[in-house]
Amino acid sequence: RILSLSSNSIPSLLGLAPQPALEVLLAGANQVSSLAGLSATPNLQSLSLAENPVALERRYRLAVLLSAAAGGMLSLSRLDACPLGADELAQARTMAWPQRLAALYGWMPRHIS
Repeated sequence: RILSLSSNSIPSLLGLAPQPALEVLLAGANQVSSLAGLSATPNLQSLSLAENPVALERRYRLAVLLSAAAGGMLSLSRLDACPLGADELAQARTMAWPQRLAALYGWMPRHIS
Protein backbone atom coordinates (compact mmCIF):
# COMPACT_ATOMS: atom_id res chain seq x y z
CA ARG A 1 0.00 0.00 0.00
CA ILE A 2 3.06 2.26 0.25
CA LEU A 3 5.48 2.83 -2.62
CA SER A 4 8.66 4.81 -2.07
CA LEU A 5 10.40 6.08 -5.20
CA SER A 6 12.15 9.02 -3.56
CA SER A 7 15.63 10.15 -4.64
CA ASN A 8 15.89 8.05 -7.80
CA SER A 9 16.17 10.73 -10.53
CA ILE A 10 12.82 9.61 -11.95
CA PRO A 11 11.76 12.02 -14.74
CA SER A 12 8.08 11.04 -14.92
CA LEU A 13 5.33 8.97 -13.34
CA LEU A 14 4.01 7.92 -16.76
CA GLY A 15 5.59 4.48 -16.52
CA LEU A 16 3.77 3.70 -13.29
CA ALA A 17 1.70 0.56 -13.81
CA PRO A 18 -1.87 0.65 -12.47
CA GLN A 19 -1.76 0.48 -8.68
CA PRO A 20 -5.38 0.25 -7.44
CA ALA A 21 -4.34 -0.73 -3.88
CA LEU A 22 -1.70 2.00 -3.51
CA GLU A 23 -2.52 4.46 -0.72
CA VAL A 24 0.79 6.31 -0.23
CA LEU A 25 3.17 7.36 -3.01
CA LEU A 26 6.47 8.88 -1.95
CA ALA A 27 8.19 10.28 -5.03
CA GLY A 28 10.03 13.28 -3.63
CA ALA A 29 13.49 14.43 -4.70
CA ASN A 30 13.25 13.23 -8.29
CA GLN A 31 12.97 15.04 -11.65
CA VAL A 32 9.17 14.73 -12.09
CA SER A 33 7.98 17.68 -14.17
CA SER A 34 4.29 16.88 -14.68
CA LEU A 35 1.36 15.22 -12.95
CA ALA A 36 0.82 12.79 -15.83
CA GLY A 37 0.63 9.19 -14.67
CA LEU A 38 -1.22 9.79 -11.41
CA SER A 39 -4.41 8.25 -12.80
CA ALA A 40 -2.79 4.84 -12.23
CA THR A 41 -3.37 5.33 -8.49
CA PRO A 42 -7.14 5.77 -7.96
CA ASN A 43 -7.12 5.05 -4.19
CA LEU A 44 -4.17 7.26 -3.32
CA GLN A 45 -4.56 9.01 0.03
CA SER A 46 -1.14 10.61 0.42
CA LEU A 47 1.22 11.90 -2.27
CA SER A 48 4.68 13.38 -1.95
CA LEU A 49 6.25 15.15 -4.91
CA ALA A 50 8.30 17.67 -2.91
CA GLU A 51 11.70 18.56 -4.37
CA ASN A 52 10.56 17.88 -7.94
CA PRO A 53 10.25 20.50 -10.70
CA VAL A 54 6.47 20.01 -10.75
CA ALA A 55 6.26 21.09 -7.10
CA LEU A 56 7.76 24.47 -7.99
CA GLU A 57 5.00 25.34 -10.44
CA ARG A 58 2.53 28.07 -9.66
CA ARG A 59 -0.74 26.62 -8.30
CA TYR A 60 0.90 23.23 -7.78
CA ARG A 61 -1.41 22.15 -4.95
CA LEU A 62 -4.50 23.18 -6.89
CA ALA A 63 -3.24 21.40 -10.00
CA VAL A 64 -2.71 18.21 -7.97
CA LEU A 65 -6.27 18.44 -6.63
CA LEU A 66 -7.73 18.95 -10.09
CA SER A 67 -5.61 16.16 -11.56
CA ALA A 68 -6.64 13.86 -8.73
CA ALA A 69 -10.32 14.58 -9.27
CA ALA A 70 -10.01 14.13 -13.04
CA GLY A 71 -8.29 10.77 -12.50
CA GLY A 72 -10.84 9.55 -9.96
CA MET A 73 -8.50 9.92 -6.96
CA LEU A 74 -11.22 11.13 -4.63
CA SER A 75 -9.54 9.90 -1.45
CA LEU A 76 -6.41 12.09 -1.71
CA SER A 77 -6.12 13.93 1.61
CA ARG A 78 -2.40 14.74 2.01
CA LEU A 79 0.11 16.36 -0.30
CA ASP A 80 3.78 16.63 0.60
CA ALA A 81 3.02 15.63 4.21
CA CYS A 82 0.47 18.45 4.62
CA PRO A 83 -3.28 17.89 4.80
CA LEU A 84 -5.29 19.27 1.93
CA GLY A 85 -7.30 22.12 3.40
CA ALA A 86 -11.05 22.56 3.18
CA ASP A 87 -10.48 25.88 1.40
CA GLU A 88 -8.33 24.19 -1.25
CA LEU A 89 -10.95 21.50 -1.80
CA ALA A 90 -13.72 24.10 -2.02
CA GLN A 91 -11.74 26.17 -4.53
CA ALA A 92 -11.16 23.13 -6.74
CA ARG A 93 -14.84 22.15 -6.59
CA THR A 94 -16.17 25.60 -7.48
CA MET A 95 -13.82 26.45 -10.35
CA ALA A 96 -15.35 26.67 -13.81
CA TRP A 97 -13.89 24.29 -16.42
CA PRO A 98 -11.84 26.94 -18.26
CA GLN A 99 -10.14 27.92 -15.00
CA ARG A 100 -9.59 24.26 -14.11
CA LEU A 101 -7.86 23.63 -17.41
CA ALA A 102 -5.76 26.78 -17.00
CA ALA A 103 -4.64 25.66 -13.53
CA LEU A 104 -3.93 22.11 -14.67
CA TYR A 105 -1.89 23.11 -17.69
CA GLY A 106 -0.30 26.28 -16.33
CA TRP A 107 -1.99 28.51 -18.87
CA MET A 108 -1.93 32.19 -18.08
CA PRO A 109 -4.96 34.23 -19.12
CA ARG A 110 -4.38 37.00 -21.63
CA HIS A 111 -5.66 40.45 -20.84
CA ILE A 112 -7.64 41.90 -23.71
CA SER A 113 -7.45 45.68 -23.98
